[in-house]
Amino acid sequence: MDVRLLVTKGCTSCQEAERVWDALARERDFPFTVVQTETPEAARLTGDTALETFPALFIDGRLRAIGVQNKEQALALIHGQTP
Repeated sequence: MDVRLLVTKGCTSCQEAERVWDALARERDFPFTVVQTETPEAARLTGDTALETFPALFIDGRLRAIGVQNKEQALALIHGQTP
């Protein structure tokens, strides 16, 4: 499982989401990466998707959620469920 959180500078919601996902990744031992919107990696990740709201969560290359999830919602997402 590859979890990537797409964030933008100055976004307080992005910082909150990063804390939730980082803690869960450490607890459950899965790879987690924060990707800044202004990077080439962000362009590869989003492809033709015109995202305007952040944070955006990608799991295994698929957009799975936008916004901040709590721990229970995050767990549902990593188990393939819709929170």
